[in-house]
Amino acid sequence: MDFPDDFEFGEYSMRSSPRGNVLIINNEQFEDNKCRDGARVDFANLHNVFNKLGFKIYEHSNLEYWPMKDAIKEFAKLEDHALVDMAAVCILSHGDTKKIQSTDGLGVE
Repeated sequence: MDFPDDFEFGEYSMRSSPRGNVLIINNEQFEDNKCRDGARVDFANLHNVFNKLGFKIYEHSNLEYWPMKDAIKEFAKLEDHALVDMAAVCILSHGDTKKIQSTDGLGVE
């Protein structure tokens, strides 16, 4: 991503407790029997990092299309976001540049 030469990145507080909320969706096992090798290690590493950073972690595994969309929408609506300084979403799955694959093989935009 290119930024204009005069663009300045702002700073914001990271002092709340918990520091932030993070949603981690780990789609590892898919209906077509594809499996993401190493997914558990990736998930454990993300969980560990956000835990050490002081985040409240919301996690889901192996979500089909509608449950995946619902998990993201519900996370976005959390009232807790007003009490923390940051929110993050991490989705571990197959996909391409436009869609992330749910476990039933459908692409979520």
